[in-house]
Amino acid sequence: MVPAITIRTLFLLLLLAFPGLLFPHGIGMAIDRQEAQVISLHHDDETPLAGAEYELFAAGADLPYQSGRTDARGRVVFIPGDLRQWRLRVFGEDGHGLDTHFESTADPRHQGHVDHEVSKTSLLVLGLGILLSGFGAALLFAKRNRH
Repeated sequence: MVPAITIRTLFLLLLLAFPGLLFPHGIGMAIDRQEAQVISLHHDDETPLAGAEYELFAAGADLPYQSGRTDARGRVVFIPGDLRQWRLRVFGEDGHGLDTHFESTADPRHQGHVDHEVSKTSLLVLGLGILLSGFGAALLFAKRNRH
């Protein structure tokens, strides 16, 4: 039989050899204020694209720099660091999506507005303009052919 003092000594040596076992594991947190880039995504009717999955890639990268879901206001927020060229892929639950390339600037006040969509009002005005132009041209040719 092993003496009790030897077992206690062995147990004490094990605890000293693995001090991580003595303390609970935790998570650290640090808050740091930095300049972030904010991308706002929305539907045609200006409602935010909330909860859409996205992947953000640095130029030429195969793995996403950041991925996740847009917030309740349809925003993707990231800290670009020294990287300038980006690709954003967004997948909406309604089947619509976006796959675009953009450039972030060093000065966020000079950040460009990237919006590749044309509003429905603009499309309506364009369509009416084309129809009226065609009708006007047809009237002009018809009037010239009468004389």
